[in-house]
Amino acid sequence: PEGVGSVRELLPTLERASQQRSAILVAAPRFDPELLDVMSINADRGTLVALPLRGSAAECERLANLCGATPVPRVDLQSGYLPHSVYGRALLCVAGADQTMVVAPSP
Repeated sequence: PEGVGSVRELLPTLERASQQRSAILVAAPRFDPELLDVMSINADRGTLVALPLRGSAAECERLANLCGATPVPRVDLQSGYLPHSVYGRALLCVAGADQTMVVAPSP
C-alpha cells in the first residue's frame, strides 16, 4: 500500500517469478526508479516478464482482491519473507497509459 522503495524489497519475489518462469504483475502507488530499471533490464534479457502497475492504494487493493492477492505493507517487503498466500493469480492483464484490464480466475 505504501509503494516499493528499493529493489531489495521485491528481490525475493522477482527471483521466485524468474525461477518459476512465470510472469509477474506488481501494483503499487509508487516504485523506486532503480527497481523499474532492474525489471526492464531483466525483461530485455528474457529472464523475467514483469509488469509494474502504478495506481492509488485503493486501486491496488481492488486489483489484489480481484486476483486473490493480499496487499503487503512495506515493512513486510523489507523483511524479505512473503508467504505464498499473499500472491494472487490473473489469467490475463492488458495495461495501457490510462486503463488496465485484468481477467482473474473464478474464486
